[in-house]
Amino acid sequence: MIIGVGSSNPAKTGGTRDAFVAAYGSHVIRVMQSFFVDSGVPHNPVSDIQCIQGARNRAKAAQKRTDNGNFFVGIESGIVIASFGDVNEGWFERTWAVVIDKDGKEGIGSGASFRIPEYVVNRIRSGQWGLGGITDTYTGCKGTKNGNGYCGFVTNGVLCRRKVTCDAVIAALAEFLVPTFFADPAGVAVAR
Repeated sequence: MIIGVGSSNPAKTGGTRDAFVAAYGSHVIRVMQSFFVDSGVPHNPVSDIQCIQGARNRAKAAQKRTDNGNFFVGIESGIVIASFGDVNEGWFERTWAVVIDKDGKEGIGSGASFRIPEYVVNRIRSGQWGLGGITDTYTGCKGTKNGNGYCGFVTNGVLCRRKVTCDAVIAALAEFLVPTFFADPAGVAVAR
């Protein structure tokens, strides 16, 4: 199996490898290629839709650059608001993954969400800061987005970006792992 990943971020490529090993076994991964690609969305996406589109753009870019690939993966993290009507639960950081196979079939999934304080959201939305930069400043570490990430920081290392990415990619692989469930149910008896 040959997998192309639209990112050179070690947390994203490592999480992708972990997901495919968990889903298919390490013996099937012959090559995993990673590429720095543009997401085509703002540097700090501010909605689930922007994150999904960024992940899709990254997967398609990886598809164009991977020879004889079987799967192409894009991952995009951003901040999203949890609200409906008059209920607003605040802003969260969330990672989305899009997996496309060689035939063009697409799976989409996300990882865990992590609350973001309002003052941090205001800095991000002002365009002056990214979540990675804010996390770097607060922790005094550089390059946190390539390591444990915001999720690693706010969980005190219990979860890291690689694990959250792995979970998002596994969620995106669901349509490939149980394809009959996601197929058109015409003619299929469904138990109630």
